[in-house]
Amino acid sequence: MRKSAILFLVLSLVLASCRTSSAETTVLAGESTSTSTSTSTSTSTTVTVSAGSESAPERTAVELAELEQAAAELAALEREQERLLAELLTYPMTLPLDSGPVTIEQRPERIVSLSASHTEMLYAIGAGEQVVGTDLTSNYPPAAQATAKIDAFQFSIEEVAALEPDLVILAFDFQGEGEALSALGIPFLVLGPPDSLLTAFSQLSLVGAVSDHRMETEQVMDDLYLQLDRIQRAAYRIRGRTFYHEVDETLYSATSASFIGDLYRTLGLVNIADAAGLDSPFPQLSPEFIIDQNPEFIFLADANFGVTVESVAARPGWDTLTAVTGGKVVALDGDLAGRWGPRTVELMDAILAAVEERL
Repeated sequence: MRKSAILFLVLSLVLASCRTSSAETTVLAGESTSTSTSTSTSTSTTVTVSAGSESAPERTAVELAELEQAAAELAALEREQERLLAELLTYPMTLPLDSGPVTIEQRPERIVSLSASHTEMLYAIGAGEQVVGTDLTSNYPPAAQATAKIDAFQFSIEEVAALEPDLVILAFDFQGEGEALSALGIPFLVLGPPDSLLTAFSQLSLVGAVSDHRMETEQVMDDLYLQLDRIQRAAYRIRGRTFYHEVDETLYSATSASFIGDLYRTLGLVNIADAAGLDSPFPQLSPEFIIDQNPEFIFLADANFGVTVESVAARPGWDTLTAVTGGKVVALDGDLAGRWGPRTVELMDAILAAVEERL
């Protein structure tokens, strides 16, 4: 992974976080920008990093100090990640995961992915030919639908073992999957839901290393960083707008401490769920709280399950919400909103476009 690209993403995320927490609308690089250039120590490719807009208001000393501290901390995390990835150059490779060290003896040729997010990663980096089985929700790309299908929510070790996998990738281990796989000597990775864009991209890098597609992964990530740069340059136009993200119709939402919430924060939008003061990154909000907050936009991640703009407007008291009266209730693609992977930038593009169209 290129250091300059990682550092650019880190700084972008920190900048977005600072702006959101101060509830100010700050103009980013829109028209006139100055640039600084850094060259990766691991590649001869030069990456240009935006230094911000000349027309943007001057940041306070406190904001700059917070930015420098956060950037230093995340740069240290980047160096540790680079060190760990440097160890993943040959097989056997040992991965120091949160669930414990995992050793991959050789290049996996029969991968079973029980996570739609990681299925998309595998195909995006060119490891599709190594995939022999996927979970029922893995519907993208179309090639994934032609693999053997396994119900990840009704886990059967017999069905998995019948595919003779040499690697199984999971997003959850709540049915004893890890214990069952270990008993049969089947290597597996548990890569749970990330809490940020940076963590999601770290998983992509890890999947690329484990599957022996490092160069392809680097190319994919370079493209993702370029798209993020473009999106963030355009996002200055929507910063400071308030929103409510609906996970399901029982009013579960997502705070900025969640992956989906981090995407909104990166775009500079203000999440009303953060004001609820609840510990969970996916809190259940009350109708009264949402009505009192009166968000400018409502994003429906449950549109694939029958929730519509009309059904939202029909909820008691919701017909007076600014988002409803202003036609600012947006149905999201449930697959994009519920996964983390290469198509995340498509979701960010869709959110950006939806807000701009309704301003």
